[in-house]
Amino acid sequence: MNIRRLTVAVMLLLTSVVVRPTPLLADEALEREIRKLIEITDLSNLTVEVVRQVSGQIKAQVKELYPQLSDAYISALVEEINVVYAETAPEMMESYIKLYARYFTVEEIEALIRFYETPAGRKTLQVMPSLLREATEIGAKWGEAFGALAARRVTARMRRDGYKL
Repeated sequence: MNIRRLTVAVMLLLTSVVVRPTPLLADEALEREIRKLIEITDLSNLTVEVVRQVSGQIKAQVKELYPQLSDAYISALVEEINVVYAETAPEMMESYIKLYARYFTVEEIEALIRFYETPAGRKTLQVMPSLLREATEIGAKWGEAFGALAARRVTARMRRDGYKL
């Protein structure tokens, strides 16, 4: 990515996150605490990691679909994805803030912050990306097995009940 584009993307991100003329939520204390929770949990960096992983997958897919494209060109396409992310990340963070505000009170957010500041909370944050990745893999494998078993049993039940399949 050229340095000018990167600078513009970073400035857009910082401007929309740091400089906010009006509060996003009517309850400014709740918004402040949610922003603190998002910072402590490193949510913005987790989304960067997701974008990085998706970008890598897209790069591999583009290379497979269009083998005639050079690696440099494919990398340029992936950089476009990164620019789009930088432009839209503040909007996503605002959506997260509204989401947290819908489900948590300021007291509950403060309790979460206190927890994440403890050794157990820091450990939770440290292992959560791996935990979620592995849980997703387990869930996918379970889903395949569950789907196959459920299909066999439903088919058998329908046959027992006289349906021709």
